[in-house]
This record gives sequence, C-alpha cells and structure tokens, in this order.
Amino acid sequence: MHALKSRNVREKEPLSHHTTMKVGGPASYFATPENVQELQSLIARLRKEHIRYVILGRGSNLIFSDKGYKGCVISLKKLMALTFSGKRVRVGAGLPLSSLILKCAAHNLSGLEKLIGIPASVGGAVANNVGAYGVQTSDVLESVTVLTPQGTKILPKSKLSFAYHRGMRGHIIVEATFKLVSKPNTFIQATIKQTLIYRTQTQPLSEPSAGSTFINPKSRKAWQLIEAAGLKGFQKGGAKVSEHHANWIVNTGNATSRDIVWLIRHIQKTVKKKSGVLLQPEVEIIPYG
Repeated sequence: MHALKSRNVREKEPLSHHTTMKVGGPASYFATPENVQELQSLIARLRKEHIRYVILGRGSNLIFSDKGYKGCVISLKKLMALTFSGKRVRVGAGLPLSSLILKCAAHNLSGLEKLIGIPASVGGAVANNVGAYGVQTSDVLESVTVLTPQGTKILPKSKLSFAYHRGMRGHIIVEATFKLVSKPNTFIQATIKQTLIYRTQTQPLSEPSAGSTFINPKSRKAWQLIEAAGLKGFQKGGAKVSEHHANWIVNTGNATSRDIVWLIRHIQKTVKKKSGVLLQPEVEIIPYG
C-alpha cells in the first residue's frame, strides 16, 4: 500500500469535496495523475497490489458511501489537453464539458451548446452519453481514446454502441474527438444564453445535487411520475425531492449518503405502486467496499 505514496496521491481524502451532491466519506487513496502515462502506471500498481479503484470525472452523478471508499479514487481533472483542427476538436477527459462548449464557441464550432451547464467532465459525458433538449454527446462524437493494460487505443464511433443515457461505462476514457459544424458565433452564443436561462428557471442549480436522479422512461417523464406519486418536496433527513424539479434530489445542507439512497429507493417503490413504472436511477451509488 505504501507504494502508492507520491505527490499526486493523498490518503483519507473526503469525497464530499469532489462530488456535486457534497456527500461521501474519505477515500483510502485519492489520486490526480498528471498525464496518461502516470495514470497507466498508477492503475498497474493498483492491480498488482489488488487495490480496487474508481475513475472520477467531476462527480456529478456519483453517490459515495458515508464511510467513503475502500480503495483508490482516481480523478482525471488534470487531463485537459485541447487541440483544434478544422472542425474537429480533440480533448482530454478531464476538461469540464461547459468549458469545452465555450472554447468551441470561440472557434465558431457548434453541436454541443445545448449541453451547456451540465456539470460533467468530457470523459463523464461520453461515458454516460449525457444529453439534453434533443442533443446527445454521441451525436458529434467521432472517436474515443481509452486506456488498456497494453496502452492507449483509439475506438471510432462506428465500433461503439450508444443509446439514451447509455455510453461507454466500463472503459477508462482519456480523450475524445468531436466533429462539429461551423456556425456564426452570434447563433451559438444565443443558444448558450437561452439554454442557461431555461436551466436556471427549471432546475434547482443553487443547491447541491447530482442532477437528474432517474432516467426518463419511454411512457412519461420521471418528474411527472414522481409528482403524480405525491413526492414533490418529500424529505428524508437532509435529502429532499426538489420542489423546483421533482426528478432532482437536493442536499438541503446536512444530507448523508444514507438519506439520499433511502430516498431514491422510496421514490422507486412509491412510483412503482402508483403507476406500475419502476424508475431506473441515472445516478451511480458507489459502495464503501
């Protein structure tokens, strides 16, 4: 275990500092590799020492246990390389999605701007194929670079399978290449502004949360089913079904992971009983060990 000690690996790091829901106990180890080579070396050491690990983007859809994580949490936040080549952009997995969108706008490149405001990293956006307002990350994705035990490997989109809220979980994404379209900067900026205004009006952005809690089923929107079940505003400890948007669980200030997980299960059971629909979580619950 002591072999993990380096300037980019810390012990007993509170995970509540690294997730948008602001819950979670300490990780045994918390690593922030500087580059892909350091990431590959770290994972090799973890596997050799039989230490479990999890990859972290911006922690926007992860709920860690109150006990923390018995293993190594690896943040890719330092993998932020960005290269433009014509209408293509090659970007590191750790760059925030909104930062990428603004940089693309500065180059008059369009295709991702309706995803502005989603608190995901590029890697997380690809892994979960995040989408909003009729746009999905995979719509403009050209290829993904993943890390394997043998090194990096480029996977073209044609070799991958994407669907609604289904991306590339299970892969260690280190880079992605997008092919965008040229549009006037005024058009792109107007779309960004309209999207951010709409998000502010319809989502509880000022409170800690993991965003949408459940995937929308084919029949109806998740928020509609939750409202119809009488759960809007329902609270367990510090975790509350937002009164602003029923598909968001917010941390009112003192929520625990246990509160949130209990509330997720309660919503599932209640909605199932009322409508016959079993809601599937969009958030990922990470156990301690």
